[in-house]
Amino acid sequence: MNTPKSPITTLIVIGIIAVFAIYTLIKRRKNLAALDTGEDMDALKQAVARVLPGESGYKVVYAHWQRSESYGRRTTTYYYSYGIAFDAERMFIIPLKFEKDKILPQQPALITSENVGVLEVNETRKQDILSQVSVVLRNKNGESPVEFDVDVRNLKSDRFHHFNIRQQEECEAFSRFIGTLAQTVTAENGELREKM
Repeated sequence: MNTPKSPITTLIVIGIIAVFAIYTLIKRRKNLAALDTGEDMDALKQAVARVLPGESGYKVVYAHWQRSESYGRRTTTYYYSYGIAFDAERMFIIPLKFEKDKILPQQPALITSENVGVLEVNETRKQDILSQVSVVLRNKNGESPVEFDVDVRNLKSDRFHHFNIRQQEECEAFSRFIGTLAQTVTAENGELREKM
């Protein structure tokens, strides 16, 4: 038998929902305002510079990836964050870890046409404006894939998303760079792609 809910319980539930909605709205506005400061991009560039001490003349973009694995009824999602530094011919992929608000850059991996066997690039555009570049890299054996997305807009929406970064110009430059690198890799390793 269903017992009617008291008006106080209903008011409490409505109040909790309203507080959560207001908190979410305020947090989103704060994150959107932070996009314009460039503070998080500056912090990312400083972190990248710490692990590339002898390098200069590169551009930096923030990249991320997430993958999910299912085990019966349980699904586990893994989140990856990267700083990508690139110039005309090469790029460094720098895995990022975090300790509270501190960025901990890890050992960079140098990527050139000499050590990549397959490079797949997909762009997402909205009304002809670039919004995302998706990349899959494989070694000369077609193995060990590394995947990541470079989004024009990134928001610090939860504890797995660490930056408020708008990177339109950087993303456009990265798209040109990675497209050219993909053409070179395909020309040098066409047979590997066909085997796969």
